[in-house]
Amino acid sequence: MAKKGSATSSRRNPCLKIIQAKDYGGMEAAILSSETSDDLWYAETDLPIFHKQIDDPWLWDCPPRKYDLALLYPKFDKDVMTIAPKDDSFYTKRLNLVSEGLKMFDRPHPRSVTLQEIEVCESICKRPHPNICQYRGVEVDPKNRVTGLVFDRYDMSVYDAQLQGHRIDTARCLRHVESAITHLHTIGYVHCDIKAENIFVNLRTQTFVLGDFDATHREGAFMSLKVGTPGWVPNYEDTDNLAQKEIDWYSLEMLKAWWKVKFHTPGGSKLRTTDILARAGRAIRGE
Repeated sequence: MAKKGSATSSRRNPCLKIIQAKDYGGMEAAILSSETSDDLWYAETDLPIFHKQIDDPWLWDCPPRKYDLALLYPKFDKDVMTIAPKDDSFYTKRLNLVSEGLKMFDRPHPRSVTLQEIEVCESICKRPHPNICQYRGVEVDPKNRVTGLVFDRYDMSVYDAQLQGHRIDTARCLRHVESAITHLHTIGYVHCDIKAENIFVNLRTQTFVLGDFDATHREGAFMSLKVGTPGWVPNYEDTDNLAQKEIDWYSLEMLKAWWKVKFHTPGGSKLRTTDILARAGRAIRGE
């Protein structure tokens, strides 16, 4: 539910237009821009939108809040970053401002998480592996801001492929993921967020790669900026919030359990992923 705002429309407020919006089942979230600057705002309101609110987002329940773009997008640094070639066949990972909503204003700032992922990707790409999504560099806007990370493109995530009924060679996928984990650990990294949504597939060749490195840390590092998805990774107290290899091996066991129960057990398709993972986690912990 949108946070109620007390702001009223005023001539002092800039005139804004919606450039992106999404209905979240009873709430409208929007990204807005101004004709006089490249600043961006975020606003949200409960539905339905009343007539007087349609043309004036300053009357929304959570009126426009301006982003500090310096906290969203890091500056390009030619000494430690690679500019990606312009190629539409690649995939560009960008911030999804409208989906993230008010979380984009919280700490850690998106810029810090992006910088960490760039550092990891720039290091990993020097020692490539066929089952780790190939990083191509960063996307840079005219103001020298990094607006995206560029990778090889795959058809979809394993999560989406399974739900859409595509053929997946489960055993092959698990071998590829295990190989990717072993390589990451060999070069000193722990992925820390292995899950079906972060494994990508070429459906024709049945090639699987591990991607999404915004939670990846050096082994032994304290995970201060981004941690793995609850359920797919161990409880934080079990790892002291340190990037330990055991996190990735635990996640691999969760992946096996998810596949077995969700797609190969009678009635499993009706079970929620969170319930499957919770049950598997209790079994691993001997509870």
